[in-house]
Amino acid sequence: MLLPINGRSYAREKAGLVGNLTPEEAVDLAAEAGAAVLIPMHDETYPNNLGDVGQAAEMAYRRGVTLVVPRYGQRVPLDWNAV
Repeated sequence: MLLPINGRSYAREKAGLVGNLTPEEAVDLAAEAGAAVLIPMHDETYPNNLGDVGQAAEMAYRRGVTLVVPRYGQRVPLDWNAV
């Protein structure tokens, strides 16, 4: 499951920055949807609206979701059962 992780806050919204899911919300959504793999998006896209994907690692482990954070340009297999 590809999910945007860069959070939201009062300060961000006041500055006109639209946030997305927090790491915890993204992991919970992936787990509840039955996703085996969570790939975060948008966490480093905008310099003034960064997310902390590292926070998702322990949460994903506890929820049984594999967190995959590809490096720029890295190919990611779509069928994780075949890997």
